[in-house]
Amino acid sequence: HFGSSDQILNSRLHVPYSLAGASMPSRLKPLLLLAVATGAAAAGFTDANPPADSVSLVQLAPLRAPRFGTPAPKSNWLSKLFKKAPKAEKTSEEQPAAGGAAGDAAPAADDVSAPVATSAATEATAPAAVAEAAPLPAVVAEAAATEPTQVADTKGMAKDASAEVADEEERLEAAAAAKAAKAAEDERLRKEAEERQLVEEELRRAEEELRRAEEERRRAEEEQQRIEEEQRAAEEARRKAAEETMALAVEAKKAAEKLEKLKDWDERQQVAELMEGRAASTVVSSVSQQEQQRLQQLHDKLLSEMREKIMAEADSKVKEQMKARHAARQEELKKQKAEQKLRDEQIQAATDEEKRLAEQQVEKKRRGMDRERKERNQGYMIAQQMKLEAEKEAVRKKKAAADRLLELERQKEEKKRQAAQARLNRPAFEVTDTVDESQGNINLRVQDGLNREVTIKVAKSGRLRPFMNVAVKRFGIDRSHAHFSFNGKQLGSSDTPESMGMANDDLVNVVEVGDETEG
Repeated sequence: HFGSSDQILNSRLHVPYSLAGASMPSRLKPLLLLAVATGAAAAGFTDANPPADSVSLVQLAPLRAPRFGTPAPKSNWLSKLFKKAPKAEKTSEEQPAAGGAAGDAAPAADDVSAPVATSAATEATAPAAVAEAAPLPAVVAEAAATEPTQVADTKGMAKDASAEVADEEERLEAAAAAKAAKAAEDERLRKEAEERQLVEEELRRAEEELRRAEEERRRAEEEQQRIEEEQRAAEEARRKAAEETMALAVEAKKAAEKLEKLKDWDERQQVAELMEGRAASTVVSSVSQQEQQRLQQLHDKLLSEMREKIMAEADSKVKEQMKARHAARQEELKKQKAEQKLRDEQIQAATDEEKRLAEQQVEKKRRGMDRERKERNQGYMIAQQMKLEAEKEAVRKKKAAADRLLELERQKEEKKRQAAQARLNRPAFEVTDTVDESQGNINLRVQDGLNREVTIKVAKSGRLRPFMNVAVKRFGIDRSHAHFSFNGKQLGSSDTPESMGMANDDLVNVVEVGDETEG
């Protein structure tokens, strides 16, 4: 740290470059210059004709740095926040130096004027110490008062970072749900495609069965045609047999006519013989008649036998022909049935083989599709798991960075709170003895609504902002709702005791009101 005012004076204002250079925060550079200038003026290191108000706040106002708590424009602050994390770590490394400076310079900031000797003995024996405790301007106290605003802004940024991390987690969960829904939709489409394929396979099998039924119908029609042809052939055979029978009957008739002719010839011959042998006796005549009758009977019997024989031969011949044709037809039918059975067996075997091959192909394709689907789903799940793990790791790192930043801010705030508490606990803030007004300091009494009273030492020409900050801290009042008044007039942070006509031991009232800010 850059030490206290007496250390600066004892070193005869030889300020190291590290205190006034780039390693110091830009907000503290004008404060250090102000402290050096004030210490030099108090120690006598000034020109012969210095200005009347060489360390006034009006002349030193341009040295003040802008407030740290000015809100930045809204942008992608999350990336900026994590870009700021290394800077916060660097700031934490520089914290001992800045903390030491704040620890030693803050008491002077809470006190509007520079610390004075707390006893007359110290003033008598150590005038150099009084000179070392030269007054510091109110800019230091004002800069210290802006620290709560900075802490509040940092807390707000950390809370926004936490909210952004939560939004990021919700977005990741929504993305995971959308991916799961897409995977379910893909699975549904795949199942529909498989069902369509199975339906097409069933349709193909139905068409094959229909084709087989059509083939059977065609074969039945051919068989019916063959049966009709056989019937026509049998009718033709019967017709030919009837014709042959008629021919035999005609031949038999011709034979009978020939026999009749022979009979007539025999009769004429017999008549001639009878006429030639008129002398034959009656006995011979009767014998001749009997012989004729016997011959006639033999002739009739012969004709009948011949007729029967011819008809029997014709019938047997027709029967033999019909039997031979029937046997040939039966043999042909048997042969055709055997051939048809062989063809049917071959067709059935080919159909069964084709069906078996088709089922094997379908089963193989289904197993391949299942294997590919499992591999695809497994790869997809692995990729999604890896991506989710990466996203979780990124979120975890962001949360860790945000937590580190919050921890740094908390430590910084704790250090500042401890420093402020240490400043409040110093006896120099509450003064009970008299003050030498010739040095520009007075004691002001502050009383709150509970009749609690605190005496605080201030500079007549200094602003009342540090005085108000010390008062609200001692009473535990919210600074944004604190209302200071003197003799019925409201006090503002930029007012001075001289401008308000305050004197030593005057009473200032402070109350906590709602929705009312400082003047």
